[in-house]
Amino acid sequence: MDLDDDAASDAGSIATTPALTHDDGTASIESRSIRSSSPTRSVYSLTSSLRERAFREVHGRSVNAHSDVYLLPADDAETQRLDIQHHMLKRLVPGILGPLDEVLREEEGKQKCVLDLGTGSAIWAIELALDYPHVEVVGVDLAPMQTREFPPNCRVEVDDINLGMPHFHGQFDVVHARLISSGIKDYCGLIHEIARVLRPGGMILVEEWDFRMYRSVNSQDGPNASYELAPPSTEEKPYWSALAEWIKLLGFAVRQRGGDVDAAAFVNMWVKQHGQFEDVGYQDVWIATQPHFTGKDRWARFRNELATMMRLDTHQFLQSGQPLLRSYTDDHAYIDRLTKEAEQDLVDCKKHHYVRLQCTWATLKDPER
Repeated sequence: MDLDDDAASDAGSIATTPALTHDDGTASIESRSIRSSSPTRSVYSLTSSLRERAFREVHGRSVNAHSDVYLLPADDAETQRLDIQHHMLKRLVPGILGPLDEVLREEEGKQKCVLDLGTGSAIWAIELALDYPHVEVVGVDLAPMQTREFPPNCRVEVDDINLGMPHFHGQFDVVHARLISSGIKDYCGLIHEIARVLRPGGMILVEEWDFRMYRSVNSQDGPNASYELAPPSTEEKPYWSALAEWIKLLGFAVRQRGGDVDAAAFVNMWVKQHGQFEDVGYQDVWIATQPHFTGKDRWARFRNELATMMRLDTHQFLQSGQPLLRSYTDDHAYIDRLTKEAEQDLVDCKKHHYVRLQCTWATLKDPER
């Protein structure tokens, strides 16, 4: 997508990211990261040559060219998947935001700011900016936005947060991270860095999943249900789960590239042990990957509706994970067979799978209180 000169001069009408040019006008993309002078607004023109340096193709999908750790796609199909996922999570966990309204309330003489790490399709950042028009919202991602309409109080910057965020220290009232662990080398270190980025009294909100597939114990569901890992590949069919095996293999691929696949289980502990956070909150959210609920009440209808969205997200994720898996092993025939069987698991709806979203929020202590 090329932006003409008139469009590029109108910062309020297009998606904005850090400038990708030197002072003399020549293109500039670092091999690892693009740093910008936050929070100054800037605009780029995504020319064909610039796009070639910002993205690379891996096994048929476009991925970022700045990080060897994160290998999920950065293309239109992935943007669509992340949008669907966002709408599902927004309905599932509307209350898991901690004291967000209180932290972002308007205060005379104070500009409230929010940072969305690994913003992906940027839909979370955009919706927050629309909900809080007095707040400046900054999304950070490894790949530049290509086709997105942004409100004037929202922008996206291209950066690799594995390199640290000293240019953001002390600038934000809320830092949000959702499902980014596959691209993070040291998640505990990231928590420490987020503490530096937050202002006193600011809020951290983290939502991560653990690269495992679960099933309900005794096929029960609801607030009092218990869950266990879906059977591994060593167990004989019909109990064996291709989908669980696919997710486990993806976790191996992420770990090989340096991603922190176990972060979800430790984020809450890391936040509590950090020492500078208080009012720590936590909640597990179990999400069905197939609409298998048989009741006729409102609860069952709601769960089936969300499970249908999750099934679509999972189906698309089976394709999004192909660059990772095919870079992990040369046995592509096995990947093809396992993916096909996992897709069939979703269609058959005989094995009732769940994923686990682990949510943690807290506020940074204010020494003046």
